Amino acid sequence: FFSQLKEINTDKFKKKEFYPFLDKSGLRKPIKEFKFEEALVVAKWFFSIDLKKFVFEDSISFANLLKHHGYEKHILTFGQGWFQEKKIEYSGLNKYFEKYTITPEPTKVRAISALCNPYVDEIFLLDDSKKVIDAMKASFPRIMAIQVLRENNPEKISSNADAIAKNLGEAIGAILSRPR
Repeated sequence: FFSQLKEINTDKFKKKEFYPFLDKSGLRKPIKEFKFEEALVVAKWFFSIDLKKFVFEDSISFANLLKHHGYEKHILTFGQGWFQEKKIEYSGLNKYFEKYTITPEPTKVRAISALCNPYVDEIFLLDDSKKVIDAMKASFPRIMAIQVLRENNPEKISSNADAIAKNLGEAIGAILSRPR
C-alpha cells in the first residue's frame, strides 16, 4: 500500500482532481466506500498536507489570552471525526484547549446542549458560518455569538451575530469588553 502511495502524482491535487473526494467537513464518504485507487489518492493527500493550514494562525495566541483571563476553552467542530481529530492534534490546538468535541451536526446546536447549559452558562460562540450563528441564536439567544469573517463578504454575515470580527484578535476584544 505505502509503496503505491509514492507512485501517485500529487500534481492531481493542484488541478483540483482531488476535490470530488472532499467537502468542507472532510471526506464526502467513509474511506471504506472508496475504490482502492481513490483511497490511495486520499491517503497520499492526507500524508502530504500540513494540517496547520486548516487552523487560524492566531488560534494559539487567542487560546493563551483567554486562559490568562480565566476562561475555559472548548473546540466544537463540525465534520468527520477522524479528519477533525487529526487536524486538532497535528495543529497542536489540543494542547491549548481544555476539551474538543466533533459533531456530525452542521449547526452544532445539539452538541452544545450536551456540553453545557446554554440557558445558564456564559458562552461565547465563535464561528464563521452564518448558518451556525443563526441556529445557535435561534435556539439559545443568551449565547454571545461572534462571527469571525476573515474576508469581506456581506452575503455571509449573520444579522443575528452579537459581533463580527475579522480575526481572533478582534474576537478577543469583543469578549473582554463584556463585564464578567
